Amino acid sequence: MPRRKWTAYNYGIQRIAEKISAKCRMELPPMPESATAFSLEKIDTPTMDLPDACVAFGISRSYGYELAKRGEFPARVIKLGTRYRVVTSSVREVLGQQGTGPGGAAA
Repeated sequence: MPRRKWTAYNYGIQRIAEKISAKCRMELPPMPESATAFSLEKIDTPTMDLPDACVAFGISRSYGYELAKRGEFPARVIKLGTRYRVVTSSVREVLGQQGTGPGGAAA
C-alpha cells in the first residue's frame, strides 16, 4: 500500500485539528477555596455520606467504598441496605478534631 502524499486537503484537515485543539486548551478560572475546602464543623448530623468522609480522610471515593466493603475504613461505618453511612463522631476522633455534635453538645 503506497504512503499517502500530503495534499492540500490533508494539510487543511491538519490545520483545522490544530485550531480546534488550541481552542480546547483554554485556562479555567481558579476555583474558590470554599468549593474545595472541607470542614467537619459544617456537618452537624450524627452520620455522613461515605464520599464526604473520604474527602475528610483524603482518599478517593472508590477506595473508600472498597475499604468499607472489606471492613477496613478508618472510621465506623454503618451499612443501611445498599448505602454506607459513616458516624461523624468517629471521623472526628480519628482526625483528632473536637466539634459540636447534634443539638450543640460537644462530641
